[in-house]
Amino acid sequence: MKHFNTPETIIRTVEDHPVAGKLAVIYWDKIGSEITELVENIKKKPKLYQNDYGHYLALLTSLKKSGLSYQISSYLLIKAGGNYLGVIDAYKILVGG
Repeated sequence: MKHFNTPETIIRTVEDHPVAGKLAVIYWDKIGSEITELVENIKKKPKLYQNDYGHYLALLTSLKKSGLSYQISSYLLIKAGGNYLGVIDAYKILVGG
């Protein structure tokens, strides 16, 4: 994932992609409410990690095991209101960036 200044930039970049954008919108329509609930649960957890990256790391790993790519999962978490810095940090740990 490139370096982005705002969560809106990340969302727009994914949605503007000809293939990933369509896929991301389909997933958002199908599981967006569940992802939003997961993000809300993270926001209620004790602040153990900077930007909650540790919680997002665990969630990205879990979503990957259920068949979603890290890129689509990151998009969904950010769109659901997750801390985008925490999501990006978790993503970088997982993909080595």
